[in-house]
Amino acid sequence: MKGVVFGSITPQIELTNPASGATDLATTVTLTWEATEGKQTNAGEREGVNITEYRVYHKKTGDPDPTEPATTTEKSYNLTNLEYAATYTWYVVALQSDGQQATSTESTFTTQAVQYDIPEIALKSPGNRVGGQPTTVNLTWEATPGKQTNAGERAPTIESYLVYFGVDGQNYGDPVEVTATQTTKPGLAYGTTYKWQVVALQSNE
Repeated sequence: MKGVVFGSITPQIELTNPASGATDLATTVTLTWEATEGKQTNAGEREGVNITEYRVYHKKTGDPDPTEPATTTEKSYNLTNLEYAATYTWYVVALQSDGQQATSTESTFTTQAVQYDIPEIALKSPGNRVGGQPTTVNLTWEATPGKQTNAGERAPTIESYLVYFGVDGQNYGDPVEVTATQTTKPGLAYGTTYKWQVVALQSNE
């Protein structure tokens, strides 16, 4: 007697989180989905068929191919170490114990941009309102880059400084850009009060 061949359909899968088109997400994202096994098509519900695993694919916009899939038996997966201000596409393939499989629709999300505090800067020498200075003055200051506010600390990335210098009571002229935390001003006039200011330029990358 010939055996009975049971017909079946593929499993059903739907992505649930994050919503497609979501923006401003962290660089670690939990992907979730819902899935159900396919049912027997030529009788009542079949027994012993289940979804054995899920394969999770993702890629960054601009990359030619998705990453190697991550495999899980859960209906969720954590993506970590994503890039800032990047858009990703992801989808999931559900594999069933009878060999059937189904691929979800694709979904996209975008991670947040890097955010930084402003750099901190303190003028060191000469001190404020200190008289009796020579006509060549060495200006010095200290500076630290602003810290990243939406993740851990980053390495120092102050690229340069704009040094403003002028006669007290008058407007500053054009600044001099330097990369060190000091600069020298020669040829100053005797008996004249000067003012100075430094602006730190940060890369924010």
